[in-house]
Amino acid sequence: MLAEASTIQEVEISKLQNSQIQVTLHSAKTIEQIAIAAENPQQRNEFPPIKVATLQNSMFVVDGHAIEEGFKLANVKTIKAIMYRVESINDVLALHVKFNQHSPLDPFELVELINFMLEHGDRKSTRLNSSH
Repeated sequence: MLAEASTIQEVEISKLQNSQIQVTLHSAKTIEQIAIAAENPQQRNEFPPIKVATLQNSMFVVDGHAIEEGFKLANVKTIKAIMYRVESINDVLALHVKFNQHSPLDPFELVELINFMLEHGDRKSTRLNSSH
């Protein structure tokens, strides 16, 4: 079961991972514009927190990928994040889809998502291997 959001925390960008499958795309221009804004501390604070799922000792960006990439490009070391504790890698994917599905999924993305989830078992019993 997906957990409720916790408080907003500062997290180290270098410790963040992307989910295995992404249903959103961002242009290089968008990320560059975010990076330019992120170089200014006042403008950086205007960005909403990203959303991060925590699974065991791993943190996965489930929403706010473009902001994270822009901050990385600007060499910003930390970012504000709303943290979600999850029980499986499939919960990470479910949160990502939930937060990013603003239009119908591309059928090819849906097939890729279903295949990944089938390969990793049902979402209640799947756990991230600690070697990841």
